[in-house]
Amino acid sequence: MNINDAWSSRSSVYNFNPNENIINTSEFRKVINIFSSNMLSKNDAFPYGLDIIGWQNKELRNFIYAKTQSLSDLKPNPQTLAPVIITFTILDKNEIDMGLMEIGMAAMGLIHLLHAHGFKTGLCGCVNAKEEIAKKIAGKGSTHLILGIGIENRVRNPIAIDPFTDDLAYLSKAQIHPKPHPKIKFHP
Repeated sequence: MNINDAWSSRSSVYNFNPNENIINTSEFRKVINIFSSNMLSKNDAFPYGLDIIGWQNKELRNFIYAKTQSLSDLKPNPQTLAPVIITFTILDKNEIDMGLMEIGMAAMGLIHLLHAHGFKTGLCGCVNAKEEIAKKIAGKGSTHLILGIGIENRVRNPIAIDPFTDDLAYLSKAQIHPKPHPKIKFHP
């Protein structure tokens, strides 16, 4: 498989299986344990916290969904409709620079680990109310990244759960990444 084929077939929250409850599966917990046992932080400071949130707390999930934004149409970001989300929150405003760098490294490590274990992910960095979300989840800080996690739904009719009605929402196929990344080049 070439890089463009791999890139164009990547998955996002739009085709997560909405019926999968992965938060209590042994494989998901195994991934989280591997991640937490191996993630490094400068001086063991860990200037950020992670919160894992399933659909059990619908009020919180609806709140988070409403406080995000999609770049394409300025509506709430559908990445947050995944069966499970993990929020990355900087807990101390004096640690913002180091916190953002470590969140990026932690997120990429976790994403690779999740994909290696069969899960799919989607990122939401368009958080309109960073402090509001952090206060509701962690009591303090600012939430800068939300990672949606689920099991791939191989049906090419993208499905998400509408958090306001609990109905299945069918999203436009155009919202799935339809083309290869235009800026990847090999230089032999």
